[in-house]
Amino acid sequence: MLSPSSFSLLDLYPLRLTTSSDDDSRVYSFPQLDLMHHAKTLYLFTKSDIKTIIIPVTLFASLLAPIDSYSRIWTTLVWIWVHLLHFCIANQCFSVSEDASNKPWRPIPSGRITPRQASLIRWALAPACLSMSSVHGALPASCTLLVATWLYNDMGFHEHGLIKNLLNVIGYVAFEAGATMVAAWHGHIHGGAAQALGLSGAIILTTVHAGDIPDVDGDLIQGRRTLPILFPKSIRPMLAATLLAWS
Repeated sequence: MLSPSSFSLLDLYPLRLTTSSDDDSRVYSFPQLDLMHHAKTLYLFTKSDIKTIIIPVTLFASLLAPIDSYSRIWTTLVWIWVHLLHFCIANQCFSVSEDASNKPWRPIPSGRITPRQASLIRWALAPACLSMSSVHGALPASCTLLVATWLYNDMGFHEHGLIKNLLNVIGYVAFEAGATMVAAWHGHIHGGAAQALGLSGAIILTTVHAGDIPDVDGDLIQGRRTLPILFPKSIRPMLAATLLAWS
């Protein structure tokens, strides 16, 4: 397990990456102010979750909260992305071999950044998430996300299929609740929003295993026992029936 006490800023700046091709090893160094390179690295951490987290959660919060200005939407979007970045970095630090098989373009397996450097950014983001949430009235949701991230990754619960799915549900609902609090400015969630959050959690709980279907190869490498691995023949009919029932 990597902890913040084992790092110094020298681990992050300047970034030095080592790549190898056959027997030839080369070291590339990047200047501290190579902002485009670093910005793309951060983007790649969250690229896979733009359609699954950033867009739907932003729309969810925008529709449920009494937004009084467009600036609240941008603030909500930033809150979601910063918390998502924290989770994605934490998760990808513990799934390098899986990502090398499923998503080799991600920053760590592609060599854009080392796990040590990524972990330093992850731990630096935690107080940033809490500070931002405190200002915008979403501290409970932020704390829930940080704890769920720690349990999922650092405590190894991502290796247990059912607990993994439960933590995914808690995390997704915390994203929705926090984004709604930020969008509402004062952190207040009215009755209709609370009902929507409960319904969203129930739908995700009964369908979240669909996300494990394309990751079967990587999950096998990690030794996980997800529902698609445990029930390879029946998982698709079960999922179809569940979707029809909710519809």
